[in-house]
Amino acid sequence: MQSLLDRGMVEIRTTEVHPRAVFTAAGLEVLRRLAHQPRLLDPVRFRHLRVELGLEAAEPCGPTPLVPA
Repeated sequence: MQSLLDRGMVEIRTTEVHPRAVFTAAGLEVLRRLAHQPRLLDPVRFRHLRVELGLEAAEPCGPTPLVPA
C-alpha cells in the first residue's frame, strides 16, 4: 500500500467512519493498462473491475424482458 501511495496511485480518504484507499486518476489509468493484459489481470476473475473501468458491459440484472415474436 505504501508504494502505491508514494507513486500517487491511491489516496487515503477519511471522510467516512473508517479511512479507505481510493485509486487516483493515475492509478485508474495503470489499472486500465493492466486490465488489457489478461496474463497480468485475469479477465474472468477480475471481471467486476473490467466492468467498473468501462472495458466490458455489465450484464443486465433481473429477468430478460419478453420480446413479442
